[in-house]
Amino acid sequence: MCSYYVETVNKKIEDRVCEIFSVDREDLFSKSRKKVEAGARGLFCFWAVTELGCGQKELAKKLGMTQPGVGYAVIKGKPISKSNHLELKKMS
Repeated sequence: MCSYYVETVNKKIEDRVCEIFSVDREDLFSKSRKKVEAGARGLFCFWAVTELGCGQKELAKKLGMTQPGVGYAVIKGKPISKSNHLELKKMS
């Protein structure tokens, strides 16, 4: 269950990820496989699942993806977060 996944928190995460990757919100929710958009989606999924405790199935519905697709995005987002020293807590 995604008890902390409220719209205000969601918007802040989206804004932060879009800022980091210099992409539009539409790109974040697109099905594009371009490296930048996929990386942004991966970081978004990683933070939503690992930091906020969102369920992959619930997140998949929001993003129009499959649950395994979200799982793959989470795996892809982890090294992006770690290698760039990005933390959700640093959002202001």
